[in-house]
Amino acid sequence: KGEVGPVEQLIRSAVKIACDHLLPKGLDGDLWKSLSPAERFYLKGLEVESHGERRSGVYQELARGFGAADYTDLLASAKANETRLKSATEFGRKQLSGDGFGGSLLRQALFAVHQTVKSEEVRDGLNWLKTELPDYWSSREKIVHLLDFLSALRYAAPMTHWQKDAAAAGLLAGAVRNDHV
Repeated sequence: KGEVGPVEQLIRSAVKIACDHLLPKGLDGDLWKSLSPAERFYLKGLEVESHGERRSGVYQELARGFGAADYTDLLASAKANETRLKSATEFGRKQLSGDGFGGSLLRQALFAVHQTVKSEEVRDGLNWLKTELPDYWSSREKIVHLLDFLSALRYAAPMTHWQKDAAAAGLLAGAVRNDHV
């Protein structure tokens, strides 16, 4: 009891390898490899959600596969057949620091999107990224890829709750892409 046998360890390893190859459409492969398990879960979860998937079991399996043990804080709803992830606006200032998802590049990008929506000024989101990310200049390409992915959610019919955030992500991606010293 409580021990993991060799067969179960092999199965877990195979699931992890398979999940490493579940690259969401439109996301850069090198960026995907550099993301934490929670970031991978969130992005893949958004892709699954954009296809209309709302079953909680799907998100549980994704979390297990990616090794994202504490994923429930990322959910806006965990009700059966209504499960979905939080949007940038729904996160607000919550989970904005610390280890794991809170301190990740994706979380900082989501907050920058939230700032842009809140103030209706792209400058505010860009300033957040430039002041809060110590490696902003070396992370710009990754930030642009993340924001482009989030921006594409505006075209998914099941993602109506992402419309303002996705539009802001698109504007912010352009601002980061064109930001120069």
